[in-house]
Amino acid sequence: MRRSDVTTAAKIESVADAREAARRLPKGIFQMFEAGSGSNATMDENTQAFRDIMFRPRAAVFTEQRELRTTVLGHEISMAAIVSSVGFLAVGHRDGEVGVARAAGDAGTIQFVSGVTNTPIEEIMAAARGPVFYQLYYIGGREASAPIIERVKRAGVSGLVLTVDTATIARSRDRHYSERAAVPTAINVREALRFAPQALAKPRWLSDYLRRGPIEPQVPMGLRPDGTPMGIFEGIGKIYQQTPAWEDLAWIREHGAARSWSRASSLPRTRGRPASGARCSSRRTHATGPTG
Repeated sequence: MRRSDVTTAAKIESVADAREAARRLPKGIFQMFEAGSGSNATMDENTQAFRDIMFRPRAAVFTEQRELRTTVLGHEISMAAIVSSVGFLAVGHRDGEVGVARAAGDAGTIQFVSGVTNTPIEEIMAAARGPVFYQLYYIGGREASAPIIERVKRAGVSGLVLTVDTATIARSRDRHYSERAAVPTAINVREALRFAPQALAKPRWLSDYLRRGPIEPQVPMGLRPDGTPMGIFEGIGKIYQQTPAWEDLAWIREHGAARSWSRASSLPRTRGRPASGARCSSRRTHATGPTG
């Protein structure tokens, strides 16, 4: 990490500070990371949920030692905050998921690694200093994902996270047309020319990105039949050939992952399905422990 990055990180004391620091990115990429999707209703509701919960202060009470530690899925963490999964982190910074693994470990908390990480799980685990859970996407269908489960198990992840509320590609967050900034949708001259003004306006980001290479971000957890990693556009398309269903949990456990956690942005309770809030769990998705 550059010294300037360390200096910037030291200044971050709030979400607003982090958002401002992220403006080192080209505008379209900043919008990709910063925004929700569609009307942004789900993200707004999740943000409001934190405002709706108030802590009742206890006046005139002296506490010599204050402790924020708690236990989540059998892991003691320093505070009730977990680093959730975000895809393609290496597009934002050359340290990518490895940098996040180090940061989560230093903070004493859990990291969720996206199923469309730009970094192989083996490299992430080598850098990790704390528990890591892997977000399982069916890249190329359920059966094609069995080797991924085996691979992350060998790498030493603590368990799997399933995202169960994304049945298709989410459209971009609604913005006024004058505020929208495009990101490349393919690797060709036309897309490069369209994106060039944004990239050239952020020379430090562009230098980091080109040095990391390759030009098209890779999805190293999604392998082609010849063993080479898929590119970002191919990988995204493969995710939605099949998406996880409740009935798949038994199949996942058969392939060696006994610890799983379902994750959703917003799930209503329908016909007794165990879904509520930002995360949901039931007897079938209860975190137990990895096999082997």
